[in-house]
Amino acid sequence: MFRNLVIDPGVRCLVSAVGVLAFPLFWRVRGRGEAWPIQMLVPIRWLTRGVSVALFLAGGVLARSEFARAPYHGAQLIMLGASLFPLSDILARLAVGASAMNVGPAETSRYWRRTTQVGLMLGAAGVALHMGWARLP
Repeated sequence: MFRNLVIDPGVRCLVSAVGVLAFPLFWRVRGRGEAWPIQMLVPIRWLTRGVSVALFLAGGVLARSEFARAPYHGAQLIMLGASLFPLSDILARLAVGASAMNVGPAETSRYWRRTTQVGLMLGAAGVALHMGWARLP
């Protein structure tokens, strides 16, 4: 039972959705810690975008492969890659720390709206993947 939950791409997608929806909590906690130099914001943002594109492409390759249940695992990687790209600015600010978190209330509201949309999209994709995974023999 537990093994099936760990390898189920839908459950892993749902766990990612919970993590994305918890970004406001991470933001509050990270604002109190040590900070990296503000110059690290742009390289970390682009590194995150590069990882996003790599996950998206790897998911596409895996989804088209002939391995058993590969389309489900590929779909999970595609969803993670697609969700990581719009969150790259938020993740970069979380990585840099308090020095990069001085944004206005309008910007913060925009960040949380974005995380809510991406988190709900990941959750819906996770449910769909799990329903398809559960029907496999």
